[in-house]
Amino acid sequence: MKVQWKPVGLMAALALAAAACADSATAPRAAMSRDASFILSSGTRVNYKGQGWTNGALTDERCTDLANDGGTGQGITPGEPYLLWVLTANGATAATLYLPTGPVNMFPVGGTFKFKSQYWELDQLGGVYALYAGTAKGNVQLVVSHGCRPKDPRNGAWCSPGFWKNNPEAFAVLEGLPAGDPYALLFGNTVAPFAVAPLPSGFAALSPMTLGGILGAPSTKPSATYNFGTGNTNLTPFNAVGAYFTSLIPGYVFDPAQVGLENHNCPIDANGVLTPPSN
Repeated sequence: MKVQWKPVGLMAALALAAAACADSATAPRAAMSRDASFILSSGTRVNYKGQGWTNGALTDERCTDLANDGGTGQGITPGEPYLLWVLTANGATAATLYLPTGPVNMFPVGGTFKFKSQYWELDQLGGVYALYAGTAKGNVQLVVSHGCRPKDPRNGAWCSPGFWKNNPEAFAVLEGLPAGDPYALLFGNTVAPFAVAPLPSGFAALSPMTLGGILGAPSTKPSATYNFGTGNTNLTPFNAVGAYFTSLIPGYVFDPAQVGLENHNCPIDANGVLTPPSN
């Protein structure tokens, strides 16, 4: 039996070749980014070193209309808490990101690899790293490009250091203070501030002083500034003590934007009566 060969026109041949190239180029990319079997257990390791944060807060926070998934196709909801991870590894063929919850594939986007994860605070990301396959060119680094912190459900407040100094009745409504007379414990001459409650690490330098001593002499050395909470920078010891006590008011959170404002929100009156939060 004779096999008859049918000639194929030039345009048809080119079309077939293009289709074959397209299949070979796109199929591995889809598998690399979405198929769990492509999780890398070996490769070149890139440790995360805290890039993307400034003073404990996201350098670039994008919530509501500015929120985006970096082109990964994962999708995002305005206001959703998230972090967008970017591995700059031009030339790599695949990448896996090892997060606190386990490994995930990163999506190839424009010469980089990206992944939108849930939100974590910086101090929870110490063990994060990425593995990539292939040979990368240039400066390889793993960063948090941007993200969105969870919205604190509590109301912002600020009760000044002078308020706490002059209104001992207010301490009765605070949560998280030691048992007994909180005013006497916190302001006794022999009690160091970090000995009775968890304070920011920066307070260790104030160990010879009591909280009452700081409030009574706001210009007392050391005069360095301290952080309180996440991203609340440049607080003097005087204001940092006020921030600490404000953070213990039930249903409220210290709001650094209110420091120094004449019309700040202090929800406790001089008689120690707390105004409940509105939400």
